[in-house]
Amino acid sequence: MTSIWQIRNLCRTLWAGLLLLSACATTIPPDVLTRVDHDISFQNLGNDPEAFVGKTIVLGGDIISAENRPEKTILVVLQHDLDGDLKPLGDDQSKGRFMVVVPEFLDPVIYAKGRRITAVGTVTGKEIRQLNSIPYVYPVIEETYLYLWPVEKIPDSEPRVYFGIGIGIGSYGF
Repeated sequence: MTSIWQIRNLCRTLWAGLLLLSACATTIPPDVLTRVDHDISFQNLGNDPEAFVGKTIVLGGDIISAENRPEKTILVVLQHDLDGDLKPLGDDQSKGRFMVVVPEFLDPVIYAKGRRITAVGTVTGKEIRQLNSIPYVYPVIEETYLYLWPVEKIPDSEPRVYFGIGIGIGSYGF
């Protein structure tokens, strides 16, 4: 009888350990993260993108647009700082915009405006585009790994309890 309890306790311990390990895991594979230069700040990258050509970085933010070309998709992203899980923070703070070049077609309905992404990629330079009739320098990275964060559902704030008299029609009636 003692051995059954020992086995159960061992199973519980292993299960708890697996849950803790999965809670600590990020969405970016560890082998991809080993190539990232964490010393490059977005502010420094934005000031002089060409100084970092060839460096691998991780950036995140909200998609502004997805532009499909014959052999690639260009994502224009509003930068946000990343949390410990490399998820873009949902605040109003940003240090600018950047572009991610993905060498395949990405459906613009899925990669829609406002969706959050985290991208690991190699800096390839800059692109200058007009932003409200002002020339704006976009750092450009070529995608190594891209993670599209799931859409967060806002809980319904409607009350779940209904009071009334009579017979109802639909899911609340008899």
